[in-house]
Amino acid sequence: MDELIQQLGIGRQRPRELRRAYQQLFRARENYNRDDIENAENRIEDIKDELIEGGIDIGDFQKLCSKCEKFALLKIEQRKIFFHIPYSFVSNSFLFPFKTFFLFVKILSYFIKVSRYFP
Repeated sequence: MDELIQQLGIGRQRPRELRRAYQQLFRARENYNRDDIENAENRIEDIKDELIEGGIDIGDFQKLCSKCEKFALLKIEQRKIFFHIPYSFVSNSFLFPFKTFFLFVKILSYFIKVSRYFP
């Protein structure tokens, strides 16, 4: 991602905003919230207009969008994994070896899910 940003000659702020807009869009779709979906789509279009008016090629912008979408999906999956760990299981120091194994299994399943986004 950083290489593409550097190649395009743009700052990191716009791609970061684009990733956040995609995260907002995906969360809104999960919650079936039409207003939030529309707001996120409008933010994406605004950023697209700014970057294309700034001289970025449409093909390069599509590459950037694709990478931002994948990154946003990965972030959402990561949060889902770490927020589903039961508090009582994590807080008990007696179960430390099991907790470590449980986290390892969760992280491994995360990487298996993630691998489908990167051919």
